Amino acid sequence: MHAGVSAAGRPPAASSKVPQLFDRRAVRRRLARSARMEPPDLLRASARMLLERLDEFQHSPKACLLLGARHRSLVHAVRRHARIDHLTVLTPDAVCTVAAPAEAVVGDEELLPFAAEAFDAVLAPLALHRVNDLPGTFVQIRRILRPGGLFLASLPAEETLRELREVLLEAEAATTGGAALRVPPFADVQTLGNLLPRAGFAFPVADIDRRQLGFKSVGVLLRTLARAGERGGLRTSVADRLERPTFLEACRLYEARYPHHGGGITASLDLVTLTGQVPPGPR
Repeated sequence: MHAGVSAAGRPPAASSKVPQLFDRRAVRRRLARSARMEPPDLLRASARMLLERLDEFQHSPKACLLLGARHRSLVHAVRRHARIDHLTVLTPDAVCTVAAPAEAVVGDEELLPFAAEAFDAVLAPLALHRVNDLPGTFVQIRRILRPGGLFLASLPAEETLRELREVLLEAEAATTGGAALRVPPFADVQTLGNLLPRAGFAFPVADIDRRQLGFKSVGVLLRTLARAGERGGLRTSVADRLERPTFLEACRLYEARYPHHGGGITASLDLVTLTGQVPPGPR
């Protein structure tokens, strides 16, 4: 058993009152599948941003936890960082431990299986936007951090993938007479930032980076999301696979409304970087 893993094996179960927007088992299956693929550039860039933020604090964590670890190159990048002494990764499935060149624990971000004050830093690059109880997860992260510890996370927010969400809903309604949510809603930066002090973090910071990304086609965008493990996972009765008439109508709508200046289509991304620190203990 890892030294930081709780002797009980798991923390208390999440409250049943929390709305269950995501099927966590389905999310973990898709993340495990994506572990066999090369991570998208955005995931690597997100990890680099968090490591740069770590450098700004002049913080050298002896024990660091990486959440959402499923790609070897991502884990390598964090492990090589000069300020990190010992790295533990939380992976969504046993298949991902092969891709994690560090001490690996299979688990779920909603139920962190670690003892209190086990880590000096927690990094979560694009790892927490599909948990059902985000405030509760922040509280758990606060619990496993030592006094003075750092929490650094990046999450998509607000307008992210708004174009895809819009055209999929409209295309499915037009071709089938009904529609289900296929792209989840994302929280705004103020809401995300407010979660930090609520969870007990001091010096909360929430920065937002707004981008317009270009893709050759809707199909390329959907394949990129699948490669990142970001397709599916919502609790819905609708099949994950789009029917061909719906897909073609979505492509038509997207290309007409949101062309990219360099050709292809445009997709919005609002990336929020969160920083919180555990108050130092008594001297």
